[in-house]
Amino acid sequence: MIGRKWIGGALGAILVALFLAGPISAVKAGWDWCIIDPVIEIEGHTVNVEIAVPQDNLYDIAGDIPVLVAVPRGAEAEVLEEASLPNGYSTKTVIIERGRAFGPAVPVMVCVYVPTDGEKFPVELLILVDGKLVEAKEGRAGAPIIALFTLPGESFLPLPKLIGAKAG
Repeated sequence: MIGRKWIGGALGAILVALFLAGPISAVKAGWDWCIIDPVIEIEGHTVNVEIAVPQDNLYDIAGDIPVLVAVPRGAEAEVLEEASLPNGYSTKTVIIERGRAFGPAVPVMVCVYVPTDGEKFPVELLILVDGKLVEAKEGRAGAPIIALFTLPGESFLPLPKLIGAKAG
């Protein structure tokens, strides 16, 4: 007969192992993945938008992949590089200015849509800022995937001149 202490110890060891392994994401599921990664510069930070799709589904992509990047008004942002796919499609990145930032942080939203005519295969969206992973989202082809993150930085918005201003 197995003792309760042994079962409790084994269960505890399994829970610790699962905790240390971290969340199981689609990228770790044993498939071969293709990474599609347009590169953007926002306020001096290099932002890699990595769109991961299973290699077996690469030819199920049914068109260009739109990548929408929303930054606050006045933020300096530009697309440095689009990504090409072997099936002739590519990413089409558009930067829009929307809203304002309060304080030195720069809020950013990235929305990706992987078009497909058939199977709704898994897609993972990874955001790297200056080479460090800051956001990861899982989704499926045929549906938008949205990532929100904040870039550190100095205030890029013009501050009002308060010195010498007359109270009215």
